[in-house]
Amino acid sequence: GAAGTVGNLTLQDNAQAVLIGGGSVYVGKTAGAYGYVTQTGGIIDARKAGEFQLGQALGTYGEWIQSGGTNYAGGWFSIGRGGDSTSTGLYNISGGLLDQTGTGNGLLVGEQGTGTLTITNSARVVSESSNIGVAIGWNAGTGTLNLDGGTLVANFIQGGTGNSTFNFNGGVLQVGPASRLNFMTNLTAVYLYSSSVIDTAGKDIAISSGIYDGGLNGTLTKNGTGSLLLDGANYYSGTTVAT
Repeated sequence: GAAGTVGNLTLQDNAQAVLIGGGSVYVGKTAGAYGYVTQTGGIIDARKAGEFQLGQALGTYGEWIQSGGTNYAGGWFSIGRGGDSTSTGLYNISGGLLDQTGTGNGLLVGEQGTGTLTITNSARVVSESSNIGVAIGWNAGTGTLNLDGGTLVANFIQGGTGNSTFNFNGGVLQVGPASRLNFMTNLTAVYLYSSSVIDTAGKDIAISSGIYDGGLNGTLTKNGTGSLLLDGANYYSGTTVAT
């Protein structure tokens, strides 16, 4: 989607799109642009990208719906990149793999615009970033991460200067190999809805953001070796289980 236009891309079956020699990926790039990607299979290999952005500029909309296949997203991966709330990015993944590969970059949800990442069913999302990790509402943006199923692997998760919400609504949050002790911090709100799992994967981590009740009496289960410290003020009504 370029200025004032609508762009659509469908990736399916065994299709492959490989970014060679750098460059960037934009879905909804310039003012007034709307971009839509539907991925049911195939591979996007953008590990050499400098930027991978949905809703890149003011007044843009970028949407990626993934139910299968693999997306290797290099560089700065941003959902809702643009300069204010008129930029919107949406990434819904219900199957397959999304791998944010840049260890020196980050996975940003609502960087300066409005961004939402929703993970469901069997989907797997991996953030390899050891720089800023998974950053929500990073630079005055509004970001929401919905873990409704599947698995999210992250080294750490943090809120920025904007509005940041993390929703536990099923699925597994797995601690990555380059984790920090202060694993989840500075988020505006964390809610526990349906029963969810935190897999500490042999790491010692702390969650300093308080966890609020989502009204569904969900259980928070800690799996794996390593310790989990819930350092915030927690208000959820469900039980906490360590296995």
